[in-house]
Amino acid sequence: MKNKFISAIILTVSIVACSPVPNTSVFETLPTKNLAKVLEKEPDFETIYTQITEGVKSFNEIEKAKFNDITWSKIYTMYKFSSDTLKTNPLFEQWRQEWDDKFGKYNEQVDSVITYWKDYKEKNSLDRFVRVEFAEIDKDYYSYSYDVKEVNLGFRLIPVNGRIEQVKFNYRFSAKINSYYGERRNCISTTPFSSPVVRYWEVNYSDEQTLKNLNTESFKRDYDIKVEVTDVRKDGINYSINDLNIPSSVSSYLDDETGILADYYRNEIIEDLLCPEYKRSYEYTLDKWDELMAEKFPRQQAFMKLIEDKEMDE
Repeated sequence: MKNKFISAIILTVSIVACSPVPNTSVFETLPTKNLAKVLEKEPDFETIYTQITEGVKSFNEIEKAKFNDITWSKIYTMYKFSSDTLKTNPLFEQWRQEWDDKFGKYNEQVDSVITYWKDYKEKNSLDRFVRVEFAEIDKDYYSYSYDVKEVNLGFRLIPVNGRIEQVKFNYRFSAKINSYYGERRNCISTTPFSSPVVRYWEVNYSDEQTLKNLNTESFKRDYDIKVEVTDVRKDGINYSINDLNIPSSVSSYLDDETGILADYYRNEIIEDLLCPEYKRSYEYTLDKWDELMAEKFPRQQAFMKLIEDKEMDE
C-alpha cells in the first residue's frame, strides 16, 4: 500500500513537471515566446487563456489579492479534467439516472393534472354564455392619400342562451408558419345584445404594422387567432374566468400547450403542485457538476464563478 501511494505521488509530480503550462499567477500574462511553447504542446490552452486574460481585466485589487494563489497550471488542470469526456460522460449518465429515479415519475403524473384542469376549464368555460369569433379586418384611410389611417378587427359576438349585458375577451394571433403568439389584446363590449352582432376594436400601432397590408382572406390564410372570453354579465350576474381558480402554472400551460414554452410550464406545474423540491434534469446534473468541481477544485471554481458573474453583469 505504501509503495502504491509513493508511486502515485511520483506520477503526479511527473505529470506536473512535464506540463508546459507555467505555475505563475493568472494575473500575469505570459511572454509571447512562453505562450507559443505552451500552445505548441497544448493547443486547447488558447481557450482558457483567452477567457482568463479577458476576464481578469475587470478585477479590482481586492479581488486580485483574494485569488492571488490561482495559477495558470491550476486553472488548466481543472480545465483538462472538465473537458475529459472519458471521465465526465459516465458521471453525467449516472446523475441523469439518479434524476430519473427521483423525479422521472412526475412526468407521467403531470399529464393527469393537466387533463383534469383542461376538462374542468372546458366544462366551466364562459363560452356557454357567449361565443366570440374573428369576423373581419376593417381599415380606414386618409382622405388625401391611400395610406392606412387605422386598422380595426371585427369580432362576431354570438349569445348562446339569451341576452348578454356585457362581455370581455382577449385575443392574440400568430403566423401559421411559426406558431408564436403575440401579446394578448383585451376587448370589452358594454352594449347589451340578444342576437349575433359584429363589433370592432382598433388595433395598436404594433399590430397595425402587421395587419395594414392584409385583408380578411389573407389574414385567415396566413394567421391563426385565439380568442378567450374572460368575463360575462348576464341576468345581472357577473361571471369571470378568475372564479375558476385554475393554478397559474396550469393556466399558462393551457394557453401555450403547443408553443415553445410548453415544456417549461409543465415543469412549473410539477414544482407548484406535485413536488416543491423538483429540479429539471439539466438543473440536477449541473448542480451535481458544480458540487464535484467545488470539491475537487474549490479555489479554481470560486475564481471562475467570479469571472462568469462579472460577464453576466456586463
